[in-house]
Amino acid sequence: MTKNKESPESPLSQYFHWRHVAPHSYELGWDVDKLASLAANRIDVLMVVAVTFDSPTNRTANFSQGAVVMEKVRPSTLYVARLDALKDKTKV
Repeated sequence: MTKNKESPESPLSQYFHWRHVAPHSYELGWDVDKLASLAANRIDVLMVVAVTFDSPTNRTANFSQGAVVMEKVRPSTLYVARLDALKDKTKV
């Protein structure tokens, strides 16, 4: 996974963060307390390789867990990630 050094810091970075946890795994964590106003109960994450949009990786976690691990991430590869916070089946 490659970080895009050219883009400005996202306002979401105060709530979400990536952490390398294993050779091919990254953890997406979020601040449950700061995001409590969303009233979300689930987080869905989709990652795809940025250039080819292949090798999709999907993960779902309970919002209260505060983190989800994305596995089988290729080294030195740029990914596009989409995160959806949901309350039941509705995006918040």
